[in-house]
Amino acid sequence: MRGYNKDFEYNFVIMKRTIGQNNEIQYAIIQKIKALRIEHNISQTVLSEILGISSGQVGNIESSRFPHKYT
Repeated sequence: MRGYNKDFEYNFVIMKRTIGQNNEIQYAIIQKIKALRIEHNISQTVLSEILGISSGQVGNIESSRFPHKYT
């Protein structure tokens, strides 16, 4: 499947065990945006400039290791 992140299913299952339904939706949206960013060859730095946040924050948002995404 085009744009499918092979780790998506695994990460989604792991996160599903530890987060609520609203966060599952947020995670799915984050993964979709990440896939689109990669598909269109947009770096985290460029995306961070568009959004007005640091590139580190984009990395934290995209990472499944950081459950708290928006501070």
